[in-house]
Amino acid sequence: TQEGVFGVPLRVSTTYVFLFILFGAFLKHGRLGELYNEVAVSIAGGLKGGPAKVAVISSSLLGTISGSAVANVSTSGSFTIPMMIRAGYSRVVAGAVESLASTGSQIVPPIMGAAAFIMAELTGISYWSIALAAIVPALVYYIAVYSVVHYEAVRLNLDTTYDERKPFFRLFFTKCYMFIPIVVIIYFLATGHSISMSAMTAIVTCFIISAVPLVFSGNWRELEIFLNALEDGAKNCVSVAIPCAIAGIIVGVITLSALGLKFTGMILGISGGNLVIILIMTSFICLILGMGMPTSAAYITVAVLAIPALIKAGLEPITAHFFGFYFANLSMITPPVALAAYAAAGISGANASKVGIKACYLGMAIYALPFLFATYPSLLLVGSLPRTLMEFLKVGAIVVSFC
Repeated sequence: TQEGVFGVPLRVSTTYVFLFILFGAFLKHGRLGELYNEVAVSIAGGLKGGPAKVAVISSSLLGTISGSAVANVSTSGSFTIPMMIRAGYSRVVAGAVESLASTGSQIVPPIMGAAAFIMAELTGISYWSIALAAIVPALVYYIAVYSVVHYEAVRLNLDTTYDERKPFFRLFFTKCYMFIPIVVIIYFLATGHSISMSAMTAIVTCFIISAVPLVFSGNWRELEIFLNALEDGAKNCVSVAIPCAIAGIIVGVITLSALGLKFTGMILGISGGNLVIILIMTSFICLILGMGMPTSAAYITVAVLAIPALIKAGLEPITAHFFGFYFANLSMITPPVALAAYAAAGISGANASKVGIKACYLGMAIYALPFLFATYPSLLLVGSLPRTLMEFLKVGAIVVSFC
């Protein structure tokens, strides 16, 4: 069969994920990332503990085009972590806040992590539907992170302003054209075009918007940024394709040996069919697998082993898959192997283990989010809009009070 190295994960990686990684590289070299930082400074630079709130907003905006926690830390963190340290945050807290904020980049639509594309392939649900379902959870995630950062600033009694920030509306109206590629990709996905067509159209749009000002100003030599974007896109794809190929081997072994069915039966047997126990067991499996694997590989393994038990226990397929997807993402900040925290520690100059433990402590409320999605499925747009709004307000209050 085609299970194994050339299975679903690698096919999704080469067909869809590569194009979105390439799109992200074009946006980065087209300096949209810098614009996101400027927007974040203009919004939150003058608030209490401003630099940390800038990190949260910048990472959430950058997450719409990144889809990778480590890449987000490297891009946004090089700007926000030194700013937080200058404002009075310790190196450990600065690294923890950035890793916590950047981990959300894998769950922010329209460009989510590789695992989201694999979820679409495994469930048969369109990527656009998955991206829509991720909107409310992403909002709740960043409400939780923002609340934690605010309380930490109050506890440390920081009152920091950022004097060099530009007025938001002036910045937005002078550079709003740079958001056109994002609008294009959302439009094409929403109108039913294929993922590949949406990504390619957005890449071409990004190239035109970035190249035209350079051509008219006579800076022909700067067009080499697009060659750098192609190179970056190819290199970054390797870090996704290889884990996907290895995950394909794991999926093939589990499928052909019927281990998945046996494991599902074992979970149901141990739990006695109790949904709460199954949720707790699945969360631990996700976190443990995520410590030694990239997010996409951890999610794929859990999708085959544990998520079928959640579906048999009564959860909707999209709710069960989002539960595993979120916990696989949270492994990025869960010690002892927390890749996002390691990347942030490298920039802040702090001990990686301390950054991971602090990020885990600050993000304690976030570990409750997947359980809230299972309890309130309307957060994933399963149900009516008024019900979704009511449950969003309820869960938002729960998260803020828990922080």
